[in-house]
Amino acid sequence: MASEIRVNTFKNRSGLGTVSINDTGASFSGVVTATSFSGDLTGNITSSSTSTFTNGLNVTGGDVGIGTDNPNAAKLDVRGSNNPLLKLTQTTSGIARLNIESETNDGYQYAGIGIGTASADAELMWTTLGFDVNVADSVRLRIPSSGDVQVLTGNLVIGTSGKGIDFSATSDAGGMDSELLDDYEEGTWTPTYTFGTTDHTSMVSGGTYVKVGKMVFVTGYLYTNNSSTYSGTATITGLPFAIPSGLDNRGAFTIGQCRRFNEDMPNIKLYPGDNSSYISIFRQSTNSNGVTELTNAQFNFQSEYNILSFSGSYATS
Repeated sequence: MASEIRVNTFKNRSGLGTVSINDTGASFSGVVTATSFSGDLTGNITSSSTSTFTNGLNVTGGDVGIGTDNPNAAKLDVRGSNNPLLKLTQTTSGIARLNIESETNDGYQYAGIGIGTASADAELMWTTLGFDVNVADSVRLRIPSSGDVQVLTGNLVIGTSGKGIDFSATSDAGGMDSELLDDYEEGTWTPTYTFGTTDHTSMVSGGTYVKVGKMVFVTGYLYTNNSSTYSGTATITGLPFAIPSGLDNRGAFTIGQCRRFNEDMPNIKLYPGDNSSYISIFRQSTNSNGVTELTNAQFNFQSEYNILSFSGSYATS
């Protein structure tokens, strides 16, 4: 018959470190130094060489410090002076991924940072997954080895007014004063004939605009259905963005169609108004010296169905 020695607990001299043995295995507490462990461990683990945990290391309470025995308010505190500080390696082909998870009643919801190796070059990906863990990953952002940033779903949102896309790495013209694209907008606007302070009410009108940075590009049309006579300075009001003072000369408008006015189309001119939200309407004439000048047009509509369409651009703030 073989001899047996049965021991329940080993303690070091001070009694701070123990090894308890029972029917299911061994439990370590205190300071234990060894190369290979299998089972549950509590306390601090130190080793002069690589430690191997054949069944994994599961910390159910407390914090884990690597490079420190005093984790600083973190479940995992990794410290060191060598690069890389933290290395994650996946030995099989596919995507090596670091997940950030939130446990719910229906499973897990997570966002992950992955390194894809499906091609010859690795790429960094940001993925998300919904509550159902059986749903496939959705790649939201990808940075391939070429350095391009690819937004695969959603939009690139600038969250702070005045910020945008900076082109300062490009070459500049002599008059450059900004290389920041900080605004883009598109929509519709409603042009209106105004004579002095009176708006023309019997009309149909509409227009579109696109704003890129400080430049505004507009189209518009006005269709009137009566032959009323109006007096006063003629303007087209309702521009989507105001024209700042001193910038009225930084814009131009082209007439596409001009029908049934008391002026022929070549004589009607449109010009951005200074420090305003309107377009001035001018009539071209020749003075006694033969010099062409622009004067404010005070005109009437010859008959029904007067049509004016135009397009143009101007600078805003």
